[in-house]
Amino acid sequence: MEPTELDAASARLAHRGPDGAGAWREGPIGLAHRLFVTVPESVGERQPLVSADRQVVLAADARLDNREELAAALGVGAGAGPDSALVLAAWERWGERCAERLLGDFAFALWDARRRCLFAARDHMGVKPLYYHLSDRLFACASELSPLLALPDVSGRLDDAHIAGYLLGDMPDLGATFYRDVRRLPPAHWLTVATSGARRERYWALDPGRELRLKSDDEYAEAFRAVFGPAVGARLRAPEPVGSFLSGGLDSSAIVCTARQQLAQAGRGPLHTFSLLYPDVPEASEEAYVKAVVGQGGVAPHYVTVPGLEPFDRLQTWLDRLGQPYVSPNLSTYAALCRDARVSGVRCLLDGFDGDVVVSHGIRRLADLALSLRWLTLRREIRGLCANFGWTPRQVLWRQAIRPLVPPSALALARRLAGRPAAGADARALLGPALRERRSSAPPARDEWARRRTARLDHHFRLTRWEIPLAFETAHVVMAHEGLELRFPFFDRRVVELCLALPADQKLRGGWSRIVLRHALGPLYPPEVAGRGGKAGIATPFVSGVIAARPLVERVLGGAAGDPYVVADAIRHLGRNLPQTRSNDEALRIWKGTALLMWLHRRDARREDPGCP
Repeated sequence: MEPTELDAASARLAHRGPDGAGAWREGPIGLAHRLFVTVPESVGERQPLVSADRQVVLAADARLDNREELAAALGVGAGAGPDSALVLAAWERWGERCAERLLGDFAFALWDARRRCLFAARDHMGVKPLYYHLSDRLFACASELSPLLALPDVSGRLDDAHIAGYLLGDMPDLGATFYRDVRRLPPAHWLTVATSGARRERYWALDPGRELRLKSDDEYAEAFRAVFGPAVGARLRAPEPVGSFLSGGLDSSAIVCTARQQLAQAGRGPLHTFSLLYPDVPEASEEAYVKAVVGQGGVAPHYVTVPGLEPFDRLQTWLDRLGQPYVSPNLSTYAALCRDARVSGVRCLLDGFDGDVVVSHGIRRLADLALSLRWLTLRREIRGLCANFGWTPRQVLWRQAIRPLVPPSALALARRLAGRPAAGADARALLGPALRERRSSAPPARDEWARRRTARLDHHFRLTRWEIPLAFETAHVVMAHEGLELRFPFFDRRVVELCLALPADQKLRGGWSRIVLRHALGPLYPPEVAGRGGKAGIATPFVSGVIAARPLVERVLGGAAGDPYVVADAIRHLGRNLPQTRSNDEALRIWKGTALLMWLHRRDARREDPGCP
């Protein structure tokens, strides 16, 4: 890579590092870094970091949560400089096995002159992003897409299979992106590149065969507290003030209640909380639960009031910044909270994102009960779910207990015999001629069904799907532009491993989901939150927002006649029917199809006119 190319790539990441910039070059090898101070040890840090013998150079975006353990194993003092120094020392001691010894959120790349190799790694759950380009001539990696796409060696050719997967709602190749020449390093993987070739390996995997067996609910609750408390505490290692999103749900409330207690015990605080209020949308309002948590004290609350959900608000901005389509239509309201946090002086925000996926609602237990013929227990659980969540017994019995046990081929046959379209037909109707034969790289439906045949396998499946790392990658770009870092206590490796290993009745019992979370943190929750069944959703305001944006959608579709990727008439058909169907799935297809077209149109405009914004 030429020096000017490295400088240009670094400049494209300037928003990620307001606290410093550095670069290192030697011959054809170069590393650049943008510093954002989010832990005390990083004050005054200079990267790329060069080893004492000047043989290893490292650039890292890392927060390590096992500093003391690492320092002891490496034989260095507990105050051994920034986290990057521990990463470098870990490489020098353990080589390619270093990543498996690290606990926390990290993505890093290094050059080892002795071994003549480049090495890169990404954390266990994929919280920190890492993209790369690899060809016979060049290896380059970065925290975002834009520096790689600007390189002369990167063609920008599109990956049609990945685009098809986006429209179909399934992108199972965790290494693929929308571009053929750019890959993402999947979670829990490392990559080494040398003259002898490149090698990518997984260094860790969740074990769906492990089951934790304890004697009582109290012991399970204590086991959860033993990992969740340190997970939250590790993420409070940040400049003051520290913030957290607070929706009023079990997950964000668990973080806030735990964090404010720890801050108070350490003589710190208050914890700044950031909440969205929907006064005009009762279906999405969780204000009463938010206020119940705030009313317990120990927090400095901040509220952003929004009239509803505007899924197309700033859509082009986010497409430009991300360099690709995304799957979070509420991104604009999310960003509004982030701007409020930045104005309040917060640098690090805790987020309960997908805590319910980590702990698990445990609904798949119903299918296990049906399969094992435990009818009385199944009946009791269904009654409890109906009482707590407002569902109907027939709905729960078919959707949650019986249907998961039916092979996909049998379901497909039943749909044909009933004269109904095949599952996913509406989504496939969006595929333009360039995509119809490519489809996505999704495995056959029967393979997925087999992977989810028990409650624990289903839990494992949900924890390892593509949506989670993609959400992290999207959030990191948004946060970086707002001068923030997001932290996810539920995605601490220790928490994830424990929750997957819990028996099914610690996830669902008596019609209550997330049993272990309720037992473990019940004393910290306000009663209103502890006794919640379901949660407010954004489906209703999202559908309304898509309906209201029909003129914008029509303008985008007006320039899409004959588009090779998206069938504009299929989107129009969904849009005409949406006021009657009020279908969240159909609204999402309209939004995704429109977002994809906007991204493609901007891409085409830039290719024709490089000066196009």
